[in-house]
Amino acid sequence: QYCEKELPEISTNQYMSAVGLFALGENDFFHPEEDHWLPIVKRSLQNGIVSKFTSYITVETEAQEKMLLHKQQQVLQANKNLDLGEQLEEENIQEMSEPSILVVLVLIMGIWFVYRKRKNIDIA
Repeated sequence: QYCEKELPEISTNQYMSAVGLFALGENDFFHPEEDHWLPIVKRSLQNGIVSKFTSYITVETEAQEKMLLHKQQQVLQANKNLDLGEQLEEENIQEMSEPSILVVLVLIMGIWFVYRKRKNIDIA
């Protein structure tokens, strides 16, 4: 885990805050074995800066805002390594299956056959 002491301090200068978040993001890219997403998300929210792990969403009602803030708290308090499987089961998310290699080969052969057939007709 990334130590809170090593994080760039919250700055009143938006540019310096953005540079610090960018540096954390680069560190995350070069050292994926270390878990940097939570510190980046926390600092991004505190500074009001969009990072590669965050975004801004416009909501129309206060109820939507409350639901969004509730979900944000759940995500920030979650252990992403443990909760991902549970989250998929809770939301009944079905993963798309890839087409088999046989189906892809038959499709490619069909396209090739039609192409060759048209090419022979044009020449004759």
